Amino acid sequence: GTKLFHWSWDTLVVPGTLLDSGVVISPNSSRSQRLSDGKNWWLHVVAVDSAGNQSARTDAGPFYIDSTAPKLPTVISTTPLESVWTNSTIKVTYSGQSDAMSGVASVAFGWDTSALGTPTTVTLPTDSSTSPALSNGKHWYAHLRTIDSAGNVSATYHAGPFFVDHAAPAGSTIIYSSFPSGTWENRGNIDTVRWTINAPDTTGYGAVGYNYQI
Repeated sequence: GTKLFHWSWDTLVVPGTLLDSGVVISPNSSRSQRLSDGKNWWLHVVAVDSAGNQSARTDAGPFYIDSTAPKLPTVISTTPLESVWTNSTIKVTYSGQSDAMSGVASVAFGWDTSALGTPTTVTLPTDSSTSPALSNGKHWYAHLRTIDSAGNVSATYHAGPFFVDHAAPAGSTIIYSSFPSGTWENRGNIDTVRWTINAPDTTGYGAVGYNYQI
């Protein structure tokens, strides 16, 4: 009957001496030693009986190893810029993410109110991501990281804060006009009109100007 096994984890398709490398789990199983990155790892096994006869060698592989984190995009920009008010969604544009071994598989994004949040939504790598509709506030952040085909993740890139204001300012009230309404006047122009806003805009940035038509 079979007395023992010899095995080797290496990068040789046709190995020399089987060195019994790795960790013995049971008489007929083994776990590899720590393998370096590469796509050329093989397992070779032979069985030996009590008389010293050796079986034909069994080979398994190649196995692909990638334990190195991918790289973040090299170019990242946002629309609008950070700390700028917007009444729309926020777009992050990126390019240059890379992974030298297994390749970039996906990009993870997150939108929340934490400056150091974790991206949780995984998408295929494109060139941009647009936020969902965000509530009013000046505390929104975007988070991005790269994921390679072996499941390694890059460091996380954080962008923000972004300021969001969807609320219209309050209306205004005419408080003075040099041309009283409802009366005839022989002048062709109304030279002075003054108005005031009915209430301050406390939701976002505040009123920055007025539009008017006569």
